[in-house]
Amino acid sequence: MAEQLPSFAWQQAILDSADFTIISTDLDGIIQTINGEALRKLGYEPEEVIGKVTPAIIHDPYEVEQRAQQLSIELGCPIEPGCEVFVAKARLGIADENIWTYICKDKRRFLVRLSVTALHDDAGNLIGFLGIGKNISSQPEIEESLFVSEARFSAAFNFAAIGMALVSPDGQCIRVNDSLSKLLGYAPIELLSLTLSTIVHPDDREIESRYRQGLIAREIDNYPLELRCIHKQGSYVWVSLTVSRLDGPQDHCTCCIAQIQDISERKHAVADLQQLNTNLERLVLERTSQLQQAIETAEIANRARSQFLANMSHEFRTPLNGIMGFSQLLLQDSRIAPDQQSSLNVIHRSGEHLLSLVNEVITLSKIEAGILTYEIKDVNLPHLCEGLQDLFAIQATSKDLLFHIHLDSDIPQFVKTDAKKLRQILINLIGNGLKFTEQGSVECLVHWRPSTPEAVTHDLCFTIQDTGPGISPQLLPKLFDPFIQDSLTREEFGGLGLGLSICQRFIKLMQGEITIDSVEGQGTCVSFYIQVEPGETQQAPQQSQTTVVGLVEHQTPYRILVVEDHPDNRQILVMILEAVGFEVAEAENGQQALDLNQTWQPHLIWMDLQLPLLNGLEATQLIKANNPNPPVIIALTAQALESDEVKALKAGCDDYVRKPYQAAQIFEKMAQHLDITYYYKTQNHSVHSLAPVPLTAKTLALMSPAWVQQLHDAAIRLDEDSLGRLLQDIPQPQQTLISSLEYLITTYQYDTIMEKSQAALRSITN
Repeated sequence: MAEQLPSFAWQQAILDSADFTIISTDLDGIIQTINGEALRKLGYEPEEVIGKVTPAIIHDPYEVEQRAQQLSIELGCPIEPGCEVFVAKARLGIADENIWTYICKDKRRFLVRLSVTALHDDAGNLIGFLGIGKNISSQPEIEESLFVSEARFSAAFNFAAIGMALVSPDGQCIRVNDSLSKLLGYAPIELLSLTLSTIVHPDDREIESRYRQGLIAREIDNYPLELRCIHKQGSYVWVSLTVSRLDGPQDHCTCCIAQIQDISERKHAVADLQQLNTNLERLVLERTSQLQQAIETAEIANRARSQFLANMSHEFRTPLNGIMGFSQLLLQDSRIAPDQQSSLNVIHRSGEHLLSLVNEVITLSKIEAGILTYEIKDVNLPHLCEGLQDLFAIQATSKDLLFHIHLDSDIPQFVKTDAKKLRQILINLIGNGLKFTEQGSVECLVHWRPSTPEAVTHDLCFTIQDTGPGISPQLLPKLFDPFIQDSLTREEFGGLGLGLSICQRFIKLMQGEITIDSVEGQGTCVSFYIQVEPGETQQAPQQSQTTVVGLVEHQTPYRILVVEDHPDNRQILVMILEAVGFEVAEAENGQQALDLNQTWQPHLIWMDLQLPLLNGLEATQLIKANNPNPPVIIALTAQALESDEVKALKAGCDDYVRKPYQAAQIFEKMAQHLDITYYYKTQNHSVHSLAPVPLTAKTLALMSPAWVQQLHDAAIRLDEDSLGRLLQDIPQPQQTLISSLEYLITTYQYDTIMEKSQAALRSITN
């Protein structure tokens, strides 16, 4: 028997002889077979397409995108532009026949009527798709296609719910629908004799014509406008006009299609709303004028009251000064009997308290009377904050509170502001935090909120956060009112309740705002900002008037370890410590610190955080974890960021100092954590005094109540002679108390003596 050709060869021969383009694909759309007619028409070789590309390569992307949108609506699910456009309906078993434009390899185009069906195997499983295309580039086919297209367009145009018009490039109406005729009151034949410009209101014609010329010149693809059209009866109708270009061969504009929608109701509603708004604005202006007159009347009365209060306050001060002055003189008279001295002390204390209250009233009166001035100068902000840190350090230490002032690193060193008022604000707010907080911490965070680069002023922001008792919700809204104070607070701490009111007035004077958030039982957060300008660098302030020159004899010989990888920094700190008599060892990395801690057992370690081999945080954690009696560890950091300080404390550091530091800071920190007493040298190098273990109420309570009372009164009078005589009454074994008081007197810290003696008197009484 003659050998027969394989069935595949027969099938391929039949496909190649067909006068159709026949292409099959797999489920992913990749071409699997293509007949000879398709290869000849499209200009491709089999190896260029089979198993490599999808039919999308021969289709117009614009047609594909349009078909995807139509299918998404028709099938009710999103169809993405791509191969799925050709097979989506066939995949669902729906017949799919459409006219497409095929694009040849050489970019020639021809029209085909493409029918796509699904391919299944013997088991009925879908395995691919078959597309058979008929070339309809011949005239009869084209005319039929155009007829169908025109029929569809006419139906959409004539039965549209909005006005539609075809206009020539010069604006002549070529075709209109019934909706447009009804909108403008013309018969269709009448509209065909008009131009777009003649039916547009004269005031809107110029802008419509300009946009249409831009559309024809292909500067824009379409233009939407809201304008007025003229009704046949002479009235005008507000419409939304959208005009698009229709292009013919060679992208030549043959005409434009205009969509015209009536928006008169919306425009009338907008006009009514504008009228209502105008009436409301007029009413607001009238009420504002009336309110302004009432405010001016109230301000006149308020200023008169404030001026009277200020004058009366000054009248109070004159006799009070006399009373207090004479009581001080009588207290110094040795002929006064003890019971009379007790009465004089009561008079003096009462006078001093009343005078402080009157001074607060005077400050508030100056603010309300408008006579308070704002004195701007260049302020060294870090220096100001360091002074406040030092001012409150002993108070915080005496209550075992963690107290820090943090400055962000991007804050300018010098700013232009009123230093006295800023310092008074911070003293009041930080003082409140320390006064009311019994355990935990008080932190002051300072950050910079710059305005736009061209702005002159910027926001300098402060946040004071404490872990105190918090403020009751009932009192919170009234905090800034003068003379408002909780009864329990007034009974325990005294005062008039003017501090926050004065702070608020100062902050407003400095073009800022203050807010207070508090949760009862958890703490209080006070935030404020003031407007400042970057300042100019000024000469550095003079250093402290006292200098540590040595250690008092018969003290514990403390061993101090300095851990610092930078040789110069390490040498400086070692020399500072050795100069006053400490026994010092040094390490240049964290591992050496661990070894020396085990073999040498220092009492205190100065730990740099940035170290090789083992960083300072890791070394601190290991030292604290592996030692039942670990040394005091104070972190040294060159960063000014709060996060570094928080990390150091969480790692186990007992404290921290920021670089660059002063020697006084080093000695002060060590005195806070170890029982150290220094010899100090004053600025004139002639007077030596003992440096402090911080003064506490507990230490003062060892003395008699009468002696503590006299100490308090002498501090109030700033009477250095009386304070000196009282020091002589302290028994010699109480050397620590003598040292602390001598230091405070030498450095004029009378406020600390007053505070601690008052606390001691309260504890003795209780």
